[in-house]
This record gives sequence, C-alpha cells and structure tokens, in this order.
Amino acid sequence: YVREKFRGKGVGSELIKAVVSYAKESGCNGLRWQVSNWNTHAINFYENLGAKINKVEMNCDLIFDK
Repeated sequence: YVREKFRGKGVGSELIKAVVSYAKESGCNGLRWQVSNWNTHAINFYENLGAKINKVEMNCDLIFDK
C-alpha cells in the first residue's frame, strides 16, 4: 500500500520490484495479490507491470460474532 501523498513518485514501482526480486530469489513461480474492481488506478498500474487481472474471482468473507 502506498499512501496517497507518495503516489506518482515511483514508490509503488520500487516496492513491487523489490517484492518481485525477493520472490524470484526465494524460488517462487509467481505472485498473486488482490485489487478491488473499483480501483482503476491500481488495476492500470498492475496491468502496466504485466500482471493479468482475473476478473472472475472475488473474495468471500464470513465474519463470526465474538
């Protein structure tokens, strides 16, 4: 997550590059993360990185009363 005041300054790109580098060094075959379907700025950012957005899967939360 990049706070609004730091967006557009390359922080997100550097952050994702570091995560990708760490994943590759750790032997991972890929990465999966989530983005809300209304967050078009983030979707465009991720697509520009080469990520494929799966528009079928959605999160399901089941919250239990405490």
